[in-house]
Amino acid sequence: MSKEKIKEVFIPKALEELNKGEILEEIEGKRCQMKRNNFEFEGEEYVVLEQNTYKNSKYASLAKKGNHVVWIIPPIGSWFLVINNQWVIKKDLVTPDSVPPEAIF
Repeated sequence: MSKEKIKEVFIPKALEELNKGEILEEIEGKRCQMKRNNFEFEGEEYVVLEQNTYKNSKYASLAKKGNHVVWIIPPIGSWFLVINNQWVIKKDLVTPDSVPPEAIF
């Protein structure tokens, strides 16, 4: 899948499906507050979920500060990170406080 297709078709589809998802309050006995859903794209099954703000990570810190942090999980391969509706391709540039423009595709 091309970067353009990911940005213009796949990411919006995933975010649309997330809005239809269920709100989880517990995962494996641990407290959480996030939305999740499964969806199909080009014959592959994906999971889309919001960042669990009860975790202790830089992405949870961003979410706690009001950023919308979403993960899209493919059946095989690297996860997609979407912050404030923007696909983040350089995750190493993300800090607990900000996402620099050069991290966004």
